[in-house]
Amino acid sequence: MTYYAEIERYFLKKRGSGLILSPKDWQIMNEWEEQGIPLRVILRGIDNTFNNKTEIKEEINFLAYCKTQVNKSWRFFKQQYVGSTTIEDNSPNNDNQFIKEHILKLKKTLKNNLIKGDPLFFIWQKTYNLLGELENKKTSLAEAELTLLAIRRATLKEVKANLPQTELAELKSKVERTLKGYRRQMLPEAYKITCEELLDDMISQEYNVPQFEMYQL
Repeated sequence: MTYYAEIERYFLKKRGSGLILSPKDWQIMNEWEEQGIPLRVILRGIDNTFNNKTEIKEEINFLAYCKTQVNKSWRFFKQQYVGSTTIEDNSPNNDNQFIKEHILKLKKTLKNNLIKGDPLFFIWQKTYNLLGELENKKTSLAEAELTLLAIRRATLKEVKANLPQTELAELKSKVERTLKGYRRQMLPEAYKITCEELLDDMISQEYNVPQFEMYQL
């Protein structure tokens, strides 16, 4: 998925209604991309907007309502990871170092999963190799972020495909029980997306899949 598609998917899931964004929403996403705001920062800003929606008297139907919280998350990110409130301080060299350090942490976690005889061994090995390829590639923070997200999704897809059906069915039942009280409030597509993401989170915890996100906000 692209930067825009990830934001669109996440906002529509949180909104729980409607299937498309407005032209103004796309303009806002373009502004965020031009500012170099990482995807993770934007998703946290969207989260914070909906978590504090009592402060907004109207329904949160457009991304414009999320701009304040996205900007707050952006300032926090720059103070925490850049050490300044100006993005110019974040040079490409610092970006590359930050990406490499994060990938090394992920590879360290995966190494603990590389146990011969583990039926998921080949999946961990494949993911480890993909991270190695990214580590040796010069890329921007935004590109690295999307690549890591794609690697995470591919890893989880293979894990699900290779789990015993009884275990997978049990996890899916747990997801349905967790979301039972919310299903009537959500559109079918939003419910489906939420189920998929919650299942991925449960599998990540159960099978020690590392946190691929570069920014813990």
